[in-house]
Amino acid sequence: MRVAVLAYPGCFASEVFGVPDLLTMATHVAGPGGPRYEVSIVSPRRRVLASGGAALDVSPLREADVLLVPGFELAPGLDLDARLAPLGPEVAAIRAHAAAGTAVVAICVGAFLLAEAGLLDGRRATTAWLLAGELARRYPDIDVRPELLVVTDTGVTTTAAFSAMYDFALNLIRRHSGAGVAG
Repeated sequence: MRVAVLAYPGCFASEVFGVPDLLTMATHVAGPGGPRYEVSIVSPRRRVLASGGAALDVSPLREADVLLVPGFELAPGLDLDARLAPLGPEVAAIRAHAAAGTAVVAICVGAFLLAEAGLLDGRRATTAWLLAGELARRYPDIDVRPELLVVTDTGVTTTAAFSAMYDFALNLIRRHSGAGVAG
């Protein structure tokens, strides 16, 4: 399974690496001949600084079975328009992957990027409880479910808060590699 993590300026590095770390462990647990995960960190940019200024090694965009979109720093009162405005290349990449049939997953407030790409219109979605109201106000065509940790609706998955990415990852491992590997 090919998993691409979309890195972009200001994304949370822990969310870039959290799911790939679990997938790496799942590959080891599955052993030789077991299901494998090919994980890459991709970006439409040549250089990416994550939140806190951490430089990320990125590859060019490529085909994937799953595109994972990490969240970014967003607290109540921060200017969301200013935060999203420079991320046009990432929004276009999300749209292109979805159009190609790639399953798209947003971690936490990465849901705002999926919403900008139009992927959540008419779908159920979740995000961090602290910003769920903002997601619902800004994008009224989304059925926001802040009480749920993981929501999958027609090939698009969103997770609430940072730690819910592990719920998503374990579910993916269970489906792809079996309960014994995910256990």
